[in-house]
Amino acid sequence: MNRQIAAILLVALAGSARAGYDKTKWGMTSPQVEKLYPGGHEGEQAGESAYAVLGTFAGNPALVTFLFHAKDGLHSVTVVFPEQGSKFDPEAESPAPLSVNDAARVREAVRQELVKRYGPPAIQGEGPDTPVGWVTRDGDLVVLRTAREGPDRVTVSLSFTKA
Repeated sequence: MNRQIAAILLVALAGSARAGYDKTKWGMTSPQVEKLYPGGHEGEQAGESAYAVLGTFAGNPALVTFLFHAKDGLHSVTVVFPEQGSKFDPEAESPAPLSVNDAARVREAVRQELVKRYGPPAIQGEGPDTPVGWVTRDGDLVVLRTAREGPDRVTVSLSFTKA
């Protein structure tokens, strides 16, 4: 019995050491993240230090924003998907929203990638525009959201938050 408990704790602790987004670990500093993702822009978002960089997720172009607490380092990451083929500035508030059709395609591709990584969603609302969430094996929360930006535009975003 004690060996089983020790084995469970060992797996939990090993998993926590890897918790984070992609190549990052929670608690990293902005310079550490910049080294992994060069070419981005430093700034501030909601009173916190932020670092934004262009990247991809599930094969789709994305603006990836890393958020840092002054004391605890990296604690969350937001991924926003721009209109396909659009040029945008990572320092801007947010990229251009997607068309309704592109948003549905991107959302489904991202959802499939998340199911592949984390299994079925733990949180799922009613309807296609409600948030869908996963709890990782490390206890982190991953949420896929869509937001209507008028009758024919939709923002698709993804957030990764430290447990």
